[in-house]
Amino acid sequence: MLLEEWNLEDAKKVWWEEAREDGLEVGRQEGREVGRQEAWEECSTHKDNETAKKLLAKGSTPEFVHEITGLSLDEIAKL
Repeated sequence: MLLEEWNLEDAKKVWWEEAREDGLEVGRQEGREVGRQEAWEECSTHKDNETAKKLLAKGSTPEFVHEITGLSLDEIAKL
C-alpha cells in the first residue's frame, strides 16, 4: 500500500528542498568564514597602522617602522 502512495514528483520536490537547505547552510558557513578572515585582516592592518603612527611619533625611522610592522615604505609615508 505504501508503494502505491509514493509519488516520484513529490519525492523530487522533497529531495530538491533538502538539497537547497543543505546548500544554504554550506553557503552560510563559507560566508561566516570569509567574514571572519576579512575582519581579522582589517583588524590586523588597523593595529599595524596604529603601531606605525606611534613609532613615527616617537621619532623612529620609516625603515625601522617597516621592519617592525611589515608595512611598505609607501604605506608608512602616507601615515
